[in-house]
Parts: sequence; structure tokens; C-alpha cells
Amino acid sequence: MKHLLAIIVILYSVTAPAVAGDAALTITPSVILTDEDHGILFSMAVGCQTETCPESVELIQWTDETRQKVKAKWLMQDKGLWGDQQALDHIYSRQAYFKKGFPITLYFSAAQNSHAQLQVIARPTFLELLKNVFKKLKASL
Repeated sequence: MKHLLAIIVILYSVTAPAVAGDAALTITPSVILTDEDHGILFSMAVGCQTETCPESVELIQWTDETRQKVKAKWLMQDKGLWGDQQALDHIYSRQAYFKKGFPITLYFSAAQNSHAQLQVIARPTFLELLKNVFKKLKASL
């Protein structure tokens, strides 16, 4: 059984298209407010030649920062669909919608070791907003 598993891992690593090691997963925006629907764009620039580019890059949402349990999976593609802004530009993208009712950090990964986080924060109160305005005014004087 161990040998069969080793053969499967070797075959996958040989046949799976490689994603450049310096590719970074980006999330736009990286901070959202609670209780609102938000369209989030996940993207990754992949350094590859057109004939060697992967068909898709898997995007994984994890249940927590340990990245041990998968919550959801999507495919990021470079076809101009599902949030990808331009086909065949070597930027693999996917748009997803999130709405959380409480502050939390969401954890994502793509292409083995490219990790990113999405912060969900509570909406500031009117007094907090007003306090920030006064701080900016005071700093500019």
C-alpha cells in the first residue's frame, strides 16, 4: 500500500502542471465588513509559457489557520470567466461572494504554499468614525 501511494504521488507530481514558486495569492479587498455581501477577487499571476500553463489553479478555503481541514474549494482559471478579467494573461482568478455576521479571519491557499487571509471586521460606529476624522484634522494642523 505504501508503494502504491508513493507511485501515485510521483505520477501526480510529474503530470501536474507546475505553478511558479514566486506566484503569490492576492485577495481584493483583503478586509471586509460584517453583515454585507462582498464580491472578493482571488488572483494569482503564474509565470509560465502559454503551452505549459496549467488549465486551472485550485483555490482552497481552510477552516482555520492550521490549514488542516478544507472548508471549500474553487478553481481559478485564466479564461476570462468567473471573475477573471482577461483571458490568457497568465493571471488566474476567481470571484466568490462572502457574508459573515461576525468578525473573523478567513484562510486561503493556492498552488501549494501560497497563503492569504481575508479579514472580516465589525462596522465602525458613528462615534469611532467621527473620532478618526478629528484625529486626521488634528494631525493636518
